Amino acid sequence: YGPPSRNKNDDLENLPHNGYVTLPEFESSQFCKSCHESPDTVSKIKGKKIMETYSEWESSLYAKKGIHCQNCHMPDRKHKWKGIHDKEMVQSGLNQDLHLEIENQNLKITAILRSINIGHKFPTYSVPKIYMRLYLKDSTGRRKFLKDHIIGRLVDIDMKNEFFDTRLSPNKFVSLETKIPISELNKFSEIIYEVTIDPGEMYIRMFEYNLENQKELGHSKSSLKILENALKEKKNLKYVLFTLSAKVPDLPLR
Repeated sequence: YGPPSRNKNDDLENLPHNGYVTLPEFESSQFCKSCHESPDTVSKIKGKKIMETYSEWESSLYAKKGIHCQNCHMPDRKHKWKGIHDKEMVQSGLNQDLHLEIENQNLKITAILRSINIGHKFPTYSVPKIYMRLYLKDSTGRRKFLKDHIIGRLVDIDMKNEFFDTRLSPNKFVSLETKIPISELNKFSEIIYEVTIDPGEMYIRMFEYNLENQKELGHSKSSLKILENALKEKKNLKYVLFTLSAKVPDLPLR
């Protein structure tokens, strides 16, 4: 079984193993739905299923334009399955800006993140989290934290309660803003805007809970070893997506 051949001259009847059955579904998002969309019968959290990737795509412009899951996650029909864990893949779906402006003796800092090539919510599941952070940096390289924003859907590990949902819909953006008195900037040389990806944030909470409550939960030694390895693996998946900077002396005066 497989998608229709791209070569119209292929002699399907004389291929090895008696050829194959061609089905157009292999190039349709419908093919992905059974694994990436929770059934309608499952319990919902605040009116939303735990997985709605197909629905998110179906209501986007990408569906209307005929851009399917395979176009991005299986480019040129390659079985790469790239997603949130792949830095280059995530970068290709986003656009970022850092704007500085003088406003009433304050420096107004605006960090923007746009979803430009993602056909579903970013991130689509409740597992990953994305952290937008703003810092001031001095001449020694030390950073002073200013403000942050979390992009994601935070639910408890029992998947019964949702605390917030700040995910980016296709072709939408989020901005992180803060103001600093100009008089406080003389100790700093740069403004830093950084975005960090944590692909397994929810799994980390799950594994930590199991390890912290191992006696009550009755985990075996072999289970604990698996949990410890899984926790370490998920923590090591975090990565910096990008870092933008602007020099304080080069602020645009308006």
